[in-house]
Amino acid sequence: MVREAMIEWHVKDTLLGYLQRNRDFRVDAAGGAEFTGTAVRLPAVVRDDGAVEATGRIALSAHGGALSLGLVGAVVRDGALWIDDPLEEADKRRLVELTETADGYETRLAADADILFLYAYLAGTPFGSLRVVSG
Repeated sequence: MVREAMIEWHVKDTLLGYLQRNRDFRVDAAGGAEFTGTAVRLPAVVRDDGAVEATGRIALSAHGGALSLGLVGAVVRDGALWIDDPLEEADKRRLVELTETADGYETRLAADADILFLYAYLAGTPFGSLRVVSG
């Protein structure tokens, strides 16, 4: 049985601040996804195997798209948040590693995701808190 859920990620505040200060900051959302100004929220379903799969998608971008955070095909599984690989080197790319806390998860940039930010953020950099709320 599939249950509805919401993935809420309070993305690294310095990254969000940098994006939002840019004149051409843009939010592209679909499928019920939204940006609150401090977090991205993605409607999702909890699959039978325990993975939480987003049914919406969102992209935050600036500098004409040169700097972006795209959460397309997002899935929480195997201790990480995975996204469709924007570089098309693989089907999915691990974006952040998850460490469980009392309120959800703390995130750290995954080893294979630093390239997505042009190495401005290195692997292991704290990347905010994430929680999954089941409906």
